[in-house]
Amino acid sequence: MKFHALIRICLLAALPVLLVATLFGPALAAEEHHALVRFWIDNPVDEAYIAQNHMLLDIVAREAGQYVDIVVRHSDLEQLRAQGSRVEVVTADLENFYASRLSGRDNFGIYHTYSEGVAWLDSMHLLYPEVISAKWSIGQSHEGNELWCIRVSDNPEMDEEGEPEILFDALHHAREVMASECAMMLADYLGAQYQAGDPEITALLEENAIYIVPMVNPDGFLYNEMLNPNGGGMWRKNRRDNMDGTWGVDCNRNYPYEWGCAWGSSGDPGNDLYRGPSPGSEPEVQAMMNLINAHDFVLRQSYHSTGNLTLYPWGYTTDDTPDEAIFRELSAAMTMYNGYTAGQVGEVLYDVCGGSFDWDYGEQFAHTKIFGFTNEIGTGYDGYWPPESRRQALFEDNIWPALYMIAVASDLRGPTFSHAQLPYTSRTTGTYELTATLIGFEGAQIDPQSVVLQYRVDGGDFATVALVATGEPGEFGGSIAAQPDGALVEYYLSGADVMGRSGVSPRGAPGALYTFEVGESFTHPMEADRGWSVGDTDDDASSGIWVRVDPVGTDAQPDADHSEEGSFCWVTGQHIAGESLGYNDVDGGKTTLLSPVYDFAGASEVSFSYWKWYSNDQGNAPNADWWDVLLSNDGGATWVEIEHTETSTNAWVDMSFDLFDYVESAGQVQLKFVAADEGDGSVVEAAVDDFAIAGMFTATAVGDAPEA
Repeated sequence: MKFHALIRICLLAALPVLLVATLFGPALAAEEHHALVRFWIDNPVDEAYIAQNHMLLDIVAREAGQYVDIVVRHSDLEQLRAQGSRVEVVTADLENFYASRLSGRDNFGIYHTYSEGVAWLDSMHLLYPEVISAKWSIGQSHEGNELWCIRVSDNPEMDEEGEPEILFDALHHAREVMASECAMMLADYLGAQYQAGDPEITALLEENAIYIVPMVNPDGFLYNEMLNPNGGGMWRKNRRDNMDGTWGVDCNRNYPYEWGCAWGSSGDPGNDLYRGPSPGSEPEVQAMMNLINAHDFVLRQSYHSTGNLTLYPWGYTTDDTPDEAIFRELSAAMTMYNGYTAGQVGEVLYDVCGGSFDWDYGEQFAHTKIFGFTNEIGTGYDGYWPPESRRQALFEDNIWPALYMIAVASDLRGPTFSHAQLPYTSRTTGTYELTATLIGFEGAQIDPQSVVLQYRVDGGDFATVALVATGEPGEFGGSIAAQPDGALVEYYLSGADVMGRSGVSPRGAPGALYTFEVGESFTHPMEADRGWSVGDTDDDASSGIWVRVDPVGTDAQPDADHSEEGSFCWVTGQHIAGESLGYNDVDGGKTTLLSPVYDFAGASEVSFSYWKWYSNDQGNAPNADWWDVLLSNDGGATWVEIEHTETSTNAWVDMSFDLFDYVESAGQVQLKFVAADEGDGSVVEAAVDDFAIAGMFTATAVGDAPEA
């Protein structure tokens, strides 16, 4: 498995490793500047050193098997050089380098200092008083600085009972200036769009309450301003006096849930990962906990930088939470456009003990469970103080994830649906029967009168069908009327519990819908969502998960879809322009793309085709990985292999098949496409476009599959 291309790993103390006591012991004075160095991997000794010490190094980027980029204090540089065959200084003075990319005036250039951020919160209330509240303090820091909060909603000065609540916060770590910018820019964006009459934003603010705490760590932020008034400060922690000559606690290692583990935090007060003297000891963390416990937050997004990552629990272990499927679903939707890598923090980055989202989700006594996330904003080039030209682009990368979280908040407190999407079908007579099983949130009873089906045909108006209990526990059933050949049917389900908490399926409906078509042949150019899905039960890839996007090309990934018209296809992880070849490729296991189910029961022949792209001959372990395509004729109960290869194409290739070459009968036909990473340092990319399938229901041969 190749290492993740862009990660930031900070310090873990007390491992019995050479030079730990000297090179990575108590932090020196915060005034000391830092360098960015490239540690080249030229031989097994270099590789072993990084493997043994990676939890102790402030690693900001890496190229598997080639090099790692490390932030190091100047006083530690020579000792680091002594450990490697080649250690190259990339940036001699990060603080001054970061400051040089700003506009040159004091006070962080285009970015906001603490006082400027406070003034910005006031100005947003003046500009958009109908949706942005006056700021209020949720608590004070060690040095008496306020942690300010605002509410964004259609009645911003009221805590409206029953509205789903979503929390956005930032700047747990004082050097991550883009995090606080993103939180405040989100408030500004919501206010401006509401004022302009944007119907989507208006609906979101009428139905939800958004809370924003943009500067969780004001003391550390102000300390960076004091040391580096032109920007570029690298202080990370808060400003607790540890009474031993060191200062600061990592606020994101201080939350009480699973606080104190040695593999994801440090007990050394001089370490940048110091967890504090006791769980929840820091006033900044206490203020956040008190705010959360006083409300009923459904979702929380904590902005950090850097790495282009969307992370979720657990942080202290790579074991799945009971809601792993929901976290995967939400994170996949959040990252479909920005190309961020999604996953548990230990899978894609490093273990974190005492982190915010573990407490959000794990502490279910003081508050109802919260689906907590952390977005790590920006790339290795952006660093902790991105060039001013990158500020807007980095924010735009995070608009869709934020809006999506707001849009689905109500669904996460309502019933959970279990429903198998209706298959594509050749039947134009009879009805299309469906069932769904509903489970109320925290075991609440379902209101049977609330369970309905909404469907539309060819984009028309929705028709409503009441679903009725089938007699099976929690199960309801209903039907859609027969449709003519060529019809496109879209539908969703809704229901509520006896407490009045509603939910929909699929999540985000009616913005997202289940679909099926009626006919004897179907084509999917992938320009629209037509019922394809991502994820098998044994998928374990940590990056490169299938997404439907307009691809950003590399030597291993297509730079355009296959279709003559349109731009979308399915690819294994969206790339980001300017990143390394292996950024967001398939890493650490396999990822699966599933077609819809096609009901060809009774067909005498079935043929299908698709265009594929596959690459595994790049990187340090070429041709060590595999690509599979599997076919089912019973709706996914059993599978047969139709493709298995370790040979790259690095181009779009047309693949055509006759179903009866692999199975004896048609039935409920489905395909799945699997790309897997098996090699150490390999680069694996795949893509699928222009799928077509056709059935013949007479004795006449169907011929070749439809042209894609």
